[in-house]
Order: sequence, then C-alpha cells, then structure tokens
Amino acid sequence: MNLNEVLETKIYVKENGSVNFKTPFHYIHPFLDAIRYDGNGEDITVKTQTEVVNDNEGGSRNIAYGRINIEAKVLGSVPGFQSIIGMVYALELQKPIIKIYTGQNASACTNLTIFKADGVYEQSLLSGYGTVYNKATEYLNKKEAEAAEFQEIYNDLTNSLMSTEELNREIGRILRAAPKTRIGTTPIVQATQRLDDKESVYFIKPDSQCSKMTLYDAISQSFTNSKDILDKPTKTIQLSKLFNIFKN
Repeated sequence: MNLNEVLETKIYVKENGSVNFKTPFHYIHPFLDAIRYDGNGEDITVKTQTEVVNDNEGGSRNIAYGRINIEAKVLGSVPGFQSIIGMVYALELQKPIIKIYTGQNASACTNLTIFKADGVYEQSLLSGYGTVYNKATEYLNKKEAEAAEFQEIYNDLTNSLMSTEELNREIGRILRAAPKTRIGTTPIVQATQRLDDKESVYFIKPDSQCSKMTLYDAISQSFTNSKDILDKPTKTIQLSKLFNIFKN
C-alpha cells in the first residue's frame, strides 16, 4: 500500500467503542507537514494492520485500519544506513496511542536502530496528541546531530569485540534483563540461533570474536521480522538501554 491509498481509507470504527476516530488523513497529514515532506513517494514506507472491510451496495468495498505506520526518509544518514522519522498509531487498543520515533534503518536488512535516549515519543490519542507533530519537527531539526552521535556509538559497538566467553556472558546478562522490558526473551534466543547458524549473515565462527554491534543486530532482526508495527520502535530503544548505550 502506498501513501495515497492509505490516505483514502475510511474511518476506523471500534466495535462497541465510545470513541469517534477521525480519518487517516487527519492523523497523517500533520505528520507529513511536520517533517516537510516534499511529495516524493519513494521516500515514504507505509504499513497497516487490523484491517476492517465492509461491503457496500453494488459490490464495492471500503477498508479501514486500526494501525497505520508511516516512515519517511530524511536527511541525516550515515554510510550503510538511511535516516528516518516514523509515526505509528493504534486505534483498537483500550487506550489508543500514537508514537513518533527517529532513528536509522540499516540499508541491507532494514533493521531499525535508535541510539537516541528520547528517540521514541508516545501520546494518548484521546487527548493532547498534537504535541507529537511538534516532536517530529524537533527530530527533523536535530537529524544532523543525531547522525554524528549515531556514527560514534556505532563505531564503538563495532569495535567492541568479545571472545566466545565474553559473548556468552553478555547474552546471559541481556537474557536476564529482557523480561523486565517489552522485548521478552524470544528475540534473545533467536539471536543466539542466528549467531550459530552458518547460513545466517550474523554467523560467528567458533572461537572467533563477535562485536557488540553484531549481537545488537542479531537481536533487532527479530523486531524487523515481526508483523507487529506498533512496538518495533519501543523495543528498539529498550534494546539500546539493555546495551547501556544511554542512561535515561
């Protein structure tokens, strides 16, 4: 689905709900304005979930989505990555929310990486959510500084090499801490499988060193593979906290 198609979708109606939502255009267009979108459709990625289809008289159909994710490429990239600002909202929740996030997508695997402590901003859709658009503009204005900080942290993680014993200790530490976050243990277990799989791009030969960045990417690959579009930015920033990349 492209941007124009999702902008033309209908209002999502929550069954037995007391909240009257607005059109996708109402939520998305202020975001596009906030990031100064220039109309280049190739710079926008759209994902949807929680589809509701209604048949009209005459055989036509109208579609509405409870979750929509818009991700825009912007200036401020580093080699091997594409700088993005994203917005995702979920209407079907008991407490509908909207999130704005900023980070870098790996060009090869599209893994989202967020090293910025306030890289995800969340608000209730029931009141005062207009501040998310201000946050999007703030993210845009700070993209160059974000890219410089990102490059420094990325280099540090890439150059932080662990022996097999050190890697096992680091995986154990993260595995114990993960249940206290929304990440859970499954992505950590899946990452170890990728590190041991000779067919995986994350494969580490026995007795070879592994960088912290490789371990980070092996874990975040699970977020990329997941169909859940709402929690990906939140889990990504929580992963960075597990790696002690920032303190708040």
